[in-house]
Amino acid sequence: MRIGFAFLLTLILNLPSATAADWPSWRGPHGNGVADGTGYPVTWSADNVKWQVELKGIGASTPAVAGDRIFLTSTQNGRNEVICYGMDGSEQWTAELGTSVEGKQGKDGTGANPSPVVDGEHVLCTSRAATSDAMTCREI
Repeated sequence: MRIGFAFLLTLILNLPSATAADWPSWRGPHGNGVADGTGYPVTWSADNVKWQVELKGIGASTPAVAGDRIFLTSTQNGRNEVICYGMDGSEQWTAELGTSVEGKQGKDGTGANPSPVVDGEHVLCTSRAATSDAMTCREI
């Protein structure tokens, strides 16, 4: 797992191909939770929601964004997975990450809690699988 964490940290610190509008990992492009630019809504209401989709399964990852794709992880039907959505909310694809390890929702979460990381060309996901920790890298 240490090698996996070191690889993930190296990938996060070397995301030069991510564009300004991308949110490549947890806490964003600068690792501080602040988005570049201006004009973002300061209140949450139905007026500023462009679309919404009911997510499959459960999970606690934050989304990662690369170009016109949104990535997040989830646990569904005993499997961890990464799901890719388009900017219109349409599901583009789902990839399996291994057998899930169930936790208490809201406390221990699930094996799909880690947030994906993107570099503009690939999405990297880790998950806690029933047999081991798993890492998956997929082309966007």
